[in-house]
Amino acid sequence: MSDEETTPVSPAPTEPSSEPASDPGTEPVAEPAPEAPADPSSAPASEPTPEPGSTPLTIDTIQLSFVWTETLLGLFRAGAGSLPLAAFRSKINFAPEYDTIAASSEPAGPLKLRVPWERPTGQLFWTYYLEGQRPGDIDGDTAWSALVPLRSQVDLSSVTAPWFNGRMRGEAYYHPFGVALVLTFRSSDAWTLEQAVEHAMTIARSGRYDVADSTGATTPRSLSALADQLLVQIREAGWGAGARPDARSRTPFTVFTVISGTGASSTTDLSTAPEIHRTLQAVTRWSGTWKDDQPAPLDTAVIPTKNAPVGHVLFGHARGRAVWFPGSFVQEAGSTHSLACYHRNLTLLSMQIESLSGLIRETADQLRANQILADHLSACAGNAALMLARLYTGDTATTYRSGSAKRQLEESGVIDDLNLVIQRLNIPEPPITVGE
Repeated sequence: MSDEETTPVSPAPTEPSSEPASDPGTEPVAEPAPEAPADPSSAPASEPTPEPGSTPLTIDTIQLSFVWTETLLGLFRAGAGSLPLAAFRSKINFAPEYDTIAASSEPAGPLKLRVPWERPTGQLFWTYYLEGQRPGDIDGDTAWSALVPLRSQVDLSSVTAPWFNGRMRGEAYYHPFGVALVLTFRSSDAWTLEQAVEHAMTIARSGRYDVADSTGATTPRSLSALADQLLVQIREAGWGAGARPDARSRTPFTVFTVISGTGASSTTDLSTAPEIHRTLQAVTRWSGTWKDDQPAPLDTAVIPTKNAPVGHVLFGHARGRAVWFPGSFVQEAGSTHSLACYHRNLTLLSMQIESLSGLIRETADQLRANQILADHLSACAGNAALMLARLYTGDTATTYRSGSAKRQLEESGVIDDLNLVIQRLNIPEPPITVGE
């Protein structure tokens, strides 16, 4: 499966609804019984009126990814030797398993696992995450130390929707301490800004996905319910029937990118374009009242990007990112491919931070309770702390350090937990000071 390979979603009856947005963050799971001043206007957004002779602003292709994570510490508990992913619980067992999978040209084992990059060189994210090493060259020891997950394709052939004329891709990422589910949607039309937002809102909030069972009978599900069903499948595939997560995402982390369009300019400052500002806020906050919401101050919502034109914006919210790079998306296919790669790298970065942060939170809770950590859990948590600290403070020449990573770590509330793990496990990194 190539980076761009996705599953078309076929038409089927559906019933739309409107769901309120949930609070961001993660939640514990119980045992059986997820740069400029802001525009002052508060008026609803209206579509921009093109100057005479100019090209109207049109969105042609969007890409939208959702990331859910679960933390599962079952591999570090007694009796884990019989679990499907038992080989993941320690470096001595994981390393040869990884080496076998990395050397195979086909997905391996019952879970059909493969390395998380498509080609031997890997995505840019993994190269920088591995501090400049070529992903295809690393061995299992390095993969364990860096907490590189293994990936499998999620079968979405039973999922249909009448309103979505695009492609949908599902991936599962397996860590020794949990799983991540990534669903990516790519669709094309000729939308105004408002129409593009409404389409994205249907994907995220109101759309229904018909899921067929083994008899062919279908059940309409919201995106959240579909993710719940898929998470059960991938969790039980790795941790056994009836496995329960120790913690999970309350809401997904999202990445929205305009891949192609016309009529936009890389010289347009967002402070002079309230309709674009409101669009980017809508596809990061996912509010049902997005047309009437007050615009967020740009000095906090815009994440700085290095050497970017004034009109290129990485817009951020605690649980979402929106990529608006008109100098790229109004160009020919080569630039749009670069935007798809940027989207992919940003999604992988967000997924890895979400996953490692979940482990750090659970480890910090055990440390505060003065519990003795299992040896393999302590090793994994130490590696997670080291990788997150490097993502936050690392040298940009060797580490995938970005404003998005730093912002994600700060806004997730994990910094105090991370500092505790760094201190208590004697990680060779100084404590993180927010703002530095």
